[in-house]
Amino acid sequence: MDLLRRTGAGELAGLLGAGLLDADRHIRPHQFRRRAQESLAALDAPDRALFEAYAEGVNAAIAVARRAAVRVPDAARDARALARRGFAPRRLCHVDRPAGTRRPQ
Repeated sequence: MDLLRRTGAGELAGLLGAGLLDADRHIRPHQFRRRAQESLAALDAPDRALFEAYAEGVNAAIAVARRAAVRVPDAARDARALARRGFAPRRLCHVDRPAGTRRPQ
């Protein structure tokens, strides 16, 4: 999920290296994060609360997994590779969900 968020924000090169600078430069002009913020601001309170609850649930699950050292085998391999590069996922924000994914059809 954090990689999706970083992809939508054009922040992959900072994590995975200069080879992704062109991809980041291509994404950033679209300003997906700003657009997501505007879209969420336009929602009524109950709908916005759904995004906020989703983000809090994800953050709670991440916290539980960290405390219990729960890992899915493939995810653990990927997480170890990213940790060697200094990666630590940031808390998910309610803006990150619409910014990092396509809108459902």
